[in-house]
Amino acid sequence: FAVIVHGFCGRETVSEVLKVAKEYGGEVYVVTELTSSSEFFSGVFEGIVKMADELGCDGLVVPGNKVDRIRTARKLTDLKIICPGIGVQGGDLLRVIAEGVDAVIVGRAIYGAEDPGLSAKTFKELIERYR
Repeated sequence: FAVIVHGFCGRETVSEVLKVAKEYGGEVYVVTELTSSSEFFSGVFEGIVKMADELGCDGLVVPGNKVDRIRTARKLTDLKIICPGIGVQGGDLLRVIAEGVDAVIVGRAIYGAEDPGLSAKTFKELIERYR
């Protein structure tokens, strides 16, 4: 199992979540920034990435619609990167795959589609083809 924790909660919270998750064999992914806003994150993104790395977290949640953040995270750490915001929020699947992300989170582009099954199948095929 995996747990996602917001990095802006701080080192103390992330550390406690990590301790409990590891006790039960889980992974911890730290949210670095929201896909919907950068207003309060421009000065803390890199600090959150470094904190997650220093604490020994498993990965980061980096907005798929902010490719520059993916590149920055890759320069700072080798933690896994998963990206939400693909499709509806402007994240381009092929661009994030090209940046070498480990996984994508696709929600509304599937469940909001006229044919969710076809949409899911299309995303799966694209990921397999371009990975």
